[in-house]
Amino acid sequence: MKRRDFLQDVTAAAGGIGALLARPGNLGAEGAGTDGVTAIVGATLIDGNGGAPLPDATVVLRGQQIAAVGPRAAVPIPPGASRIDAAGKFLTPGLIDANVHLMGNILFEELFPLLFYGEKDPFTKYGYALEAAQVALKHGVTTIRDTYDPLPPMLALRDRLASGAALGPRLQVAGDILGFGGPFPLPIMGYNQPLTRRQEYWNDFYRGYRPVGERLTTMYPEQVRAAVNAYLDAGPDFVKYAATTHSLWVPVYIGFSPRVQRAIVEETHRRGKRVEVHSSSAEGHLVAVEAGIDTITHAGMLEEQVLSDEIVDQILARKVVCVLFTAFSAGPVYRARRDRDRLLASPAPPGQPDPDLNPDYNGARALPDPSGERRREQLLLLDVESYRRNDRKLIEAGAVVAVGTDSSTGPWPGIYDPGLVPPTFPQIGRATVLAVEGLVELGMTPGQAIVAATRNGAIAAGALDQFGTIEAGKCADLLILGADPLADIKNLRRLERVVTAGRVIDPATLPLEPRYYRR
Repeated sequence: MKRRDFLQDVTAAAGGIGALLARPGNLGAEGAGTDGVTAIVGATLIDGNGGAPLPDATVVLRGQQIAAVGPRAAVPIPPGASRIDAAGKFLTPGLIDANVHLMGNILFEELFPLLFYGEKDPFTKYGYALEAAQVALKHGVTTIRDTYDPLPPMLALRDRLASGAALGPRLQVAGDILGFGGPFPLPIMGYNQPLTRRQEYWNDFYRGYRPVGERLTTMYPEQVRAAVNAYLDAGPDFVKYAATTHSLWVPVYIGFSPRVQRAIVEETHRRGKRVEVHSSSAEGHLVAVEAGIDTITHAGMLEEQVLSDEIVDQILARKVVCVLFTAFSAGPVYRARRDRDRLLASPAPPGQPDPDLNPDYNGARALPDPSGERRREQLLLLDVESYRRNDRKLIEAGAVVAVGTDSSTGPWPGIYDPGLVPPTFPQIGRATVLAVEGLVELGMTPGQAIVAATRNGAIAAGALDQFGTIEAGKCADLLILGADPLADIKNLRRLERVVTAGRVIDPATLPLEPRYYRR
């Protein structure tokens, strides 16, 4: 296909999604009955609140909302309603992924043309971000919190999804991470050379041309308050700031003083929005928690540190939501990294125990050259055992845990490949399911893991009154499964229909216009 024809096709597909939605057969959707009413009848209901499942339930959907829920005998089906026979099936709320990067991995500059399918105006063209959102929906993710992506196009995509002009999950957008200042700043990637004009452009683009990059770290609290308000005026759904520098590339330092962090939190809360932090050290967690934040992204990823009881107690007392990266600290990615790291790091002869990899591993390791050797270890990500230990500790302590995968459309958006160094993350959407399975591997029951991936995700989003459980009056986001996830959490993979804002969709039809992903 010629490049021009390809771009024309993509543009036409983006513009024609509204027409596709008007023809449910094209989406594998069940046609709604009179007044847009659909009844799902006979399934076992797992409502997301953590109670006992309800067999032989009826759920009535009216438009985008759940109109009624209960036993079949107690819930009348309105005349003319479309009926879905779900006997032998299982209903759960739609999954919520609280940490996603839909727009892709901007750090790979050679992908810039692909990100937007070559369009010159990235403010209005979303590239494979829309496609990625539909892939997430394909795996049952009905709400995404996008925690770090260029603000202008993500706001446009959010609004297009919310209006129904495009098909995909609900989207909450943070835009830039305050204090990072885009994808090419010193704090995240250790850039210490002059940036190209293209890199400067992307930094500005991420923060919506607001002064909330590295400059924010040099400001007094009142200046920070003004900058935060200017950023909120641009329209993000929540604010994410850098409580510390990034963990993988540079030493981890506290990003803002306690009083500046309080200023960020107070101004954001005053505007009715929630505050999330990126933190890569235990003390970074503590300062942010004491500042009053609501959510910690990948709360267990602290390199060699193990969270202290004091910090965990503070997290519990303040009901801070801990978004865990269990697609990384459990499951196939964890096992591949663990096995690879044994080969790379272990000096023990074959068959001999390695003290660094025993069950009591605490991250302590004598290093002959802490600067050079530590950097090598960071790049190889040899601290996966400490991430796993922290995630398990937060789960066992009873923290409010949600699921976040850090999934992005990047250079390897396909199926997980353990042969790459480092191994790639699972595909977007699929990673969310693996993360829920990881919660069970780390100690949760399947029922608790479903609550974490649904109800607690809605708490992280500040919208439990709107979605996250299957209750009358809430948004109609549901999954119809062919097997019981309470018997085996891997039955989340047995997705037969996904309901997003009342639309019943066959996941086999997603993405609608596959360009980068495959069906």
